[in-house]
Amino acid sequence: YPDNPLDLEEQDVLMYKKIMLDAFGGWSDETLTDPSPTTHINGSQPPFLVAYTYNDLPGFPREAEDFVRAVRGLSPAPEISLRKIEFSDYSDTVWQAAVDMAAQEPAMSGYAGHYAEVMPINPQEPDSYVTRLVADFIRSH
Repeated sequence: YPDNPLDLEEQDVLMYKKIMLDAFGGWSDETLTDPSPTTHINGSQPPFLVAYTYNDLPGFPREAEDFVRAVRGLSPAPEISLRKIEFSDYSDTVWQAAVDMAAQEPAMSGYAGHYAEVMPINPQEPDSYVTRLVADFIRSH
């Protein structure tokens, strides 16, 4: 995010810089190019699902939409689906678990949706919306 393409607030840019520093050792274009999914897409990809969620990290919805647009611009374009998961799609149990996980990282404590998103296959709630979304996508392909 050196040029702030998502027009993030200063506090959010600092948060992302810390995340990138911790995960990748820096935030330069050279450091972040290889881990970026956009640099690895091609027309022979299998079908895949991109999901973003209510109360996710700042910029993640736009990043998801930009990624899907980039994939759809390939020739040939692999099949790709984009789904937004709303707050009402989460059970109270999943949401509370996400809030608890987010609270463990002070910079991320306001983004419980990000944690709820990483629990899409939930063995305690096999009929939840998010579990069905992922399972149905896998089953249909």
